[in-house]
Amino acid sequence: MVALRDIAEAQAETGRPAEALAAADIIPDAIKQSEALAAIAAIQVEGRDLDGAAATAGRILDGLADIDDPLRRLALRLRAVVILSKADKQPEAEAELKKARAFAEANSGDNRAVALRHVAGALADMGLPDAALEIIKDLSEASEQTPVLVSAAKAQAKAGDLKHAVSTAEAIQAVRYRAVVLARIAIAQVEADEIEEAHETVLKAIESSEQIKLPYARAYAHDRIAAALTEIGEAGDADAFETAIELAGVLGLELGSAAAPARDVQDDAEAAEIDDLVDQRVAAKAAKNYDKADRIRDKLTARGIILEDSARGTSWHRG
Repeated sequence: MVALRDIAEAQAETGRPAEALAAADIIPDAIKQSEALAAIAAIQVEGRDLDGAAATAGRILDGLADIDDPLRRLALRLRAVVILSKADKQPEAEAELKKARAFAEANSGDNRAVALRHVAGALADMGLPDAALEIIKDLSEASEQTPVLVSAAKAQAKAGDLKHAVSTAEAIQAVRYRAVVLARIAIAQVEADEIEEAHETVLKAIESSEQIKLPYARAYAHDRIAAALTEIGEAGDADAFETAIELAGVLGLELGSAAAPARDVQDDAEAAEIDDLVDQRVAAKAAKNYDKADRIRDKLTARGIILEDSARGTSWHRG
């Protein structure tokens, strides 16, 4: 099924939406089919095929009845909402968002927290970070807030609200994501000709990166910081360039050497959500709640996420 989904996405990326949709149609798993449709719609939005994207979002909504898991159904509804919003179909987006919020509010306990997080994440992706941040005030666990804060900071930076973007990023308790998001905001500040502010932000990113325990996560954060320092050095005066060189040297980095693939902040938000589920599974196993641990694994497997348990801990990758 993953192969069919990859084929559909590749066809969409090469400007063959009809073939992409035909490939998605033959994916037998309802969730994976909807995820493929969402990926196709996102590509259509990026290519400014807004009517096509809206039609594909409609297909996602039409297929929700075939999905048994109510939270997965909600997540996919909200992906359609974001697509409709970006396709300039605001009335349709608002109608579906209203349904999603009503469902989230009707839940209780853990399900309510997860549902509200999905709604807040969608609002942030729609460019409504203030509304998203208002919702996550009800979420008690910091890990539940992380994906939304990442998306909200992205939305604020994209809208040019860089000061609030930095404040939102600083509220991210997961340092591996805080460092990456701050580095990206620093680049946005450079683009806005706010060199001094970018310097201050990248210092915050460096401070956060030094608290990251996982070597691969720290390396990725340092890579993004190197990209930000390169932008600062190239855009600023001689003093800014020398400062950038000095900071890069402290971290053992070379400016202009960033090699890790650039990921969208939305990818970081999704990764944060997956990390949260992995951490919940680890905690469930430690408490010998194996039924919950298995449910979480099944939920991740349904999303195409493969878990690998070892003596060093649990890691994940996409299947």
